[in-house]
Parts: sequence; structure tokens; C-alpha cells
Amino acid sequence: MSKQLNLQVRMDKEDKEAAEAVFEALGMTTSQAIKIFLRQVVLNNALPFKVAIPQPNQETLEAIQEIQAMIDGKVESKPISFKELQELHRKL
Repeated sequence: MSKQLNLQVRMDKEDKEAAEAVFEALGMTTSQAIKIFLRQVVLNNALPFKVAIPQPNQETLEAIQEIQAMIDGKVESKPISFKELQELHRKL
């Protein structure tokens, strides 16, 4: 039998609790989930999922460009009406 050891990880409390809820729904402990993750790393010689920097979609890129143009003074920004602001709050 191979030697056992402890692994300590520092992480955000909310992330840990959210992950534990998922593991519980899957019928496993956090330790079991971490063991599965590490085993997959060894088997694949890589992370078992894609790691990438999120890329904004076209709509987001256009919004960024519009805001930058407003900041640069190239486009005049229109004031937001009270109704529009209430609608925004309701959607949030």
C-alpha cells in the first residue's frame, strides 16, 4: 500500500461551501472529488478541463468600444432617464 499524506489548500469559504454542495449532490466527499481530480491529472498528464481566458462576445466588444468612444469624447453620451434606470434595476 502506498503512503498516505495530507493536502492543505487555502481557498475562499464561499467557493468551498458551493463546491461541497455539488459534491454532496453527486454523493461524494470533497476528499473523494479532489482524489478524482488528481487521478485525472496523472492519467491525462494535463488538467482534465480546458483552461482559457474568457473572450467577450461581439455585443460586449461593441459596448466596450462605445464606452471608450464616450470616454475619449468622440461620441456624446445620452443621459439615462429615470424610467430607464428603474427598468435597469428591475432587470438586475
